[in-house]
Amino acid sequence: MAKTTTPPTLTETIRETIRARSLTAYRVGKTIGTTPPVIQRFLNGERDLRGATLDKLAAALGLALAPTEDGHPDLKGTTDGIVS
Repeated sequence: MAKTTTPPTLTETIRETIRARSLTAYRVGKTIGTTPPVIQRFLNGERDLRGATLDKLAAALGLALAPTEDGHPDLKGTTDGIVS
């Protein structure tokens, strides 16, 4: 029997993108206008972020929601992100 995998959540995708690009909490926080400790706690999984902050993070990283074949949104990376 094949295992079904669930797609990563928005939060997981953003965390992984920040880690994959070796970005610091300081740089990300300053770029989107929040404090580095807030970003660090988010990266550590100690807290979640509000929708507006996640929107800023996604935009800064060049991530956007795009429809998939099944009609559900999926995060797609672009090359025009502020933080790279």
